[in-house]
Amino acid sequence: MSDQPEQKKLSPEKIEALKQELNKIRENTDHDSLIQKGEIIRKLNKSHAVLPSFAKMDLSKADLCGLDLSGEEFDGGRFNKTLFIGTELSQADFIGADLKNVNMGGAILFGADLSKADLEKANLNACDLNEADLSQANLQDAEIKAAGLFQANLNKANLKGADFFKTSLVQADLTESDMKGANLINAEMNGADLTAVKNLTCEQLSDAVFDRKTRFPEYIEIKWYPDETCECVQLNQ
Repeated sequence: MSDQPEQKKLSPEKIEALKQELNKIRENTDHDSLIQKGEIIRKLNKSHAVLPSFAKMDLSKADLCGLDLSGEEFDGGRFNKTLFIGTELSQADFIGADLKNVNMGGAILFGADLSKADLEKANLNACDLNEADLSQANLQDAEIKAAGLFQANLNKANLKGADFFKTSLVQADLTESDMKGANLINAEMNGADLTAVKNLTCEQLSDAVFDRKTRFPEYIEIKWYPDETCECVQLNQ
């Protein structure tokens, strides 16, 4: 049995007062307001209250760890260094959001829309990003180790320097993305579409896992042998 006291359910009047308080400081960007916004959202979420839209809201540095925010609207918002560790964010909308340096370690983002989001230097380790839309997103220097990106859309994404160590990119759409310097050690890329990917090298692929269904850009030729080993040949781009 947990020693933690059970949180009392907030009255409708208290919930409405918190929503009004959140709306009052919605546009504030000072440190105290940013922390306060996170605390209000936590109280509302724990009380299972219907949450307002967070679209275009600045929640930088807020602690939103472990909450259930699935399906919520965060599009166009600012979340610099926000903590979403272990947060449920399935089907959430982060279109065009500023998520630089965000910590989403272990968060569930199944089917979330992060298209055109700025995730530079984000921590996405162990995230469930299966079937998520990351098209045209900026993931430069992001940590995406041991994450799930099964059938994710990474079309035209900036993946320069991203770390995909032990991440599943099975059947992911990576077409026209830029993979310069991306770490693909033990990345699973079976059936992934790498058509028209920029700056991919055989050296990067030497430690990746892929199969005959994986599609490569024209300047990468994979020669398969009867024993299912293969050789990667780098052609002129």
